[in-house]
Amino acid sequence: MDDQDKDQILVDRAARFREFLTWAKQHGMSQTAVADRLGLPRQYLTNVKNGGRVLTELFARRVADEFGVDHFWLLNGTGTMQRPSVVPQSKAASGADLIVLPLLTELVFGEPRRSPAWDGAVVSITGPAVYAVGESVHSYVYRVSDDDSSGRLKRGDLVLICQGEPNDSRCKLVLLDVGDRPTLAWNTGKGRWKSTRTGRAVSAESKTIGHCLGIVWARF
Repeated sequence: MDDQDKDQILVDRAARFREFLTWAKQHGMSQTAVADRLGLPRQYLTNVKNGGRVLTELFARRVADEFGVDHFWLLNGTGTMQRPSVVPQSKAASGADLIVLPLLTELVFGEPRRSPAWDGAVVSITGPAVYAVGESVHSYVYRVSDDDSSGRLKRGDLVLICQGEPNDSRCKLVLLDVGDRPTLAWNTGKGRWKSTRTGRAVSAESKTIGHCLGIVWARF
């Protein structure tokens, strides 16, 4: 596939996403309402429909799960998009039992939805973590991309990151600023930290910028 073919695929996906938004509007859903249902900023949807962002498979599946749209149609035009009506709003959108967070394969600082590392993927979490997230800043879910050296994190694990200083100084897994690079580190005791990725000691002078609430159960 050459660059021209790839460009055409992006154009076609953006066109189908615009068609989906038109369909949603016909069923009483504004673009803002669609964004709220997906747990995304309205601008993100604008970028996708204008071709400024790639309509990824993860994003297509999220739209499909929330609105009953065929994600294969969104991605490559096969099948049909139309459904009799917009599916009822999910519990995730109500925020009562579920909460939708950005899903990243890189560790980041600050607002995750504004990071270039975020491709629009989201994940719904449930359980006690929902309440902890409500008290934190810029939370997101990190999908571990490499096995960590200590054996306690495995590739594919979903780690809930809550940015800000942890309330509990005994927190075992924190997000540190190591040379302007976010790094997950284990608390090995006596004020010492060890990188989960390399297994090497991390400077005790590193700033704590977040903490981990543990591995989360997720619903895609």
